[in-house]
Amino acid sequence: MECNILNTNYRLARKQYKTTFMSNFIYGLGKCNHLCMMLMGILIICGISSCSKDDDGAEEKGSEENVVVDNNGVASDGHSFTRIDDKNFYIDDIKYTVVDSTLEVTGYDATFFKGEAHIISSLNYHETLLYVRSIGANAFKSCDVLTKISIPQNITAIKGGAFKNCKGLNLLSIKGEGLISIGYSAFEGCENLSSIIIPNSVVGIGSNSFSGCVGLTTVTIPNSVTSIGDNAFAGCSQLTSVVMGDGVTTIGSKTFSGCYNLKSISLGNSLASIGKDAFINCNYLESIVVASGNTKYDSRDDCNAIIETASNTLILGFKTTTIPNSITTIGERAFANCVGLTFITIPNSVTSIDKYAFYGCTTLTSVNIPDGVTSIDACAFDACNSLTSVYIGNGVKFIDLSAFLGCAKLYDIYLYASTPPSHVYSTKYSAKIRTVTLHVPAESIKAYNRFPWEQFGRIVSI
Repeated sequence: MECNILNTNYRLARKQYKTTFMSNFIYGLGKCNHLCMMLMGILIICGISSCSKDDDGAEEKGSEENVVVDNNGVASDGHSFTRIDDKNFYIDDIKYTVVDSTLEVTGYDATFFKGEAHIISSLNYHETLLYVRSIGANAFKSCDVLTKISIPQNITAIKGGAFKNCKGLNLLSIKGEGLISIGYSAFEGCENLSSIIIPNSVVGIGSNSFSGCVGLTTVTIPNSVTSIGDNAFAGCSQLTSVVMGDGVTTIGSKTFSGCYNLKSISLGNSLASIGKDAFINCNYLESIVVASGNTKYDSRDDCNAIIETASNTLILGFKTTTIPNSITTIGERAFANCVGLTFITIPNSVTSIDKYAFYGCTTLTSVNIPDGVTSIDACAFDACNSLTSVYIGNGVKFIDLSAFLGCAKLYDIYLYASTPPSHVYSTKYSAKIRTVTLHVPAESIKAYNRFPWEQFGRIVSI
């Protein structure tokens, strides 16, 4: 109720000013000309920092702007000022709130705001100097008319959801190197945002911070950033390249998932943790490079892949990856949904193929699994719709029979193990198995004529 009363009084005061020019505060918000403001108060010109000026000396309004409000409520330099209460007020249609002796941008005037948001640097009000330090949670959330935002260098934090779903935002300017953190979902769904320069002062990029920014084409992560949150760039379908600075230690889960046009990834020296499915559905990758100084991951032998060094596990590959002879494990989802992969050579050094390793490789036509492989995990080749034949070496000791579930064109499995491997089987696999001919060593046909191998359509000798 109090908020409604304040809002009503504010609107009435604005209306009265426009007709009588006798309000105690300035409600111009771009409606009153400078002459009118000079007649009602003293215009105070504040010193503007030279570092906010362009090379030609021209200054962008709001980049480093300090506003003074006198005792009559008149703001300096043509700005409009509207008091809501002791801690909240509008300056040029942007709402500011006093938080811990600083100012935070907390909203905008939905009636009068016109699309370009200029954030001031500081406010001198009642002889108290207040610096603007943050853009608050959800401050501009779903503001359809916002097209441009200029953030001064004194801002240290952009909080969660600050610009979420601002679909018209197409120009973001972050001045200087004062910004430290970009919060969760800060720019999520900003569909028209085509580029962003992240200052070399930002330490953390929050989860979902740029997810759904379908207009983004390139991203450079500066050395100052140490962590990138879950889904931070998920669904940025036009993103083509990512370069990460040497400071990044952590990439969250699904950070770049669904970046369908991502072609190149460059990872720095300090990267120590890559979350699950960080690059899932990046279907058109062409180049992956891990810095040579990284001790956790590598791209040995120019393999065009990410390898976990200590375990010799390939955790991410794509259609032009060459699996090195030193690899022992093809990791979970390493090649999942890899568009264009028609054939892959698995070296004899590989001992295990983890679950979903080649899931959804719809153009893969045949697979030759060497004798060194002892374990094939669940759904390893599930949904490989073009797969017609599989050759499994004599060293296999375990097969999850869901490994080839959903391979619609698979009719022949050549299994060279003399002793039937241990297995995982479910009745839901039976319909698929009945369409497949199992080829085994002649001397082992009797051994395979028992559950669950007998569920195959036919068992014949190799």
